[in-house]
Amino acid sequence: MTLEERMEMGAQLKRKMNCCQAVLLAYADKLGKSEEELMRLGSGFGSGMGTMAGTGNSRIRALVAATCLAAVMVATMGVAGTNGVMVASHRADWQFAPENSLESLKNAIRFGADMIETDVRMTKDGHIVIMHDYAVDRTTNGSGYIGDLTLDEIRALRLRDNLGAMSPYQVPTLEEFIAVAKGKAWHYLDKAAYDLPGHEEG
Repeated sequence: MTLEERMEMGAQLKRKMNCCQAVLLAYADKLGKSEEELMRLGSGFGSGMGTMAGTGNSRIRALVAATCLAAVMVATMGVAGTNGVMVASHRADWQFAPENSLESLKNAIRFGADMIETDVRMTKDGHIVIMHDYAVDRTTNGSGYIGDLTLDEIRALRLRDNLGAMSPYQVPTLEEFIAVAKGKAWHYLDKAAYDLPGHEEG
């Protein structure tokens, strides 16, 4: 890796940290807690956050962990009291339907999930679609980066299930996901902004 690449990587990491810290401060204000208090809570389970944070740096792990914890605390405010517990479904129901499909979302809500973790990506023509990977190869019958494909090109594809078999389902848009879950479940949007220019992967 060249010096320029290392410098760019460091700059990207700093921007992500600044963004994460801003979100944490907003949550701290809503919860009536200090940033330091949330950071202490986050450091308690931040050691397992290396993959999510994308780094082995303990400060960054704690920051990401604290922000995630604060998000859950805010989400559960007023749900079954302040100590309420919510059930979160990862990529909706990917056991009985293709991950991140509308069908998987409907199933997860039907099974009683309070929150749906899902992944958002941006198409070449600026539409937000629901998909975990930055390429369509693994989860559809197509190939290529989402950022290089238009919405129409992605909508022409069909999703694969968790065994790799073809399904009749299309890649949904964020608007469609919101419409199905409105009034029924929360959305936790992962990978937001990863597909901005220069950040295709994530």
